[in-house]
Amino acid sequence: SSRFFADVGRFLLVAGIATSLVALAMYLGSRLVRNDDVELARTLLLATLILAGTGNAIVATGGDRRLVAWKVFAVLVLLLTIYVPRIAYFFAFQPLGVAQWLAIVLAALCAVIPTLFFRDGAVRGDENR
Repeated sequence: SSRFFADVGRFLLVAGIATSLVALAMYLGSRLVRNDDVELARTLLLATLILAGTGNAIVATGGDRRLVAWKVFAVLVLLLTIYVPRIAYFFAFQPLGVAQWLAIVLAALCAVIPTLFFRDGAVRGDENR
């Protein structure tokens, strides 16, 4: 059982660090490199965090179908939050273009890929490896 907790801890540490770095890069790149306003940078940051988080959760559970369904729901709520004008106004989000979504997906993949190397023990809970 201590091996299982060590595997879970490693997975969480890698997922947390990778997601934090990618999200920070997305926000700072938006603000400092592209000179985007705060609302757009915040929208990019939130979308990146949600996609990276959903990806890491799916990796952590080994693709459990129930969780995948919840994650699809979470992404739909994100889309509604960004693209329904009254909701977007309330949260001060801005609609995103195709190039921005591609950057978000690429960034989220950069946060999820490292966790693939640490998932086996955490997902299976295999103490006899």
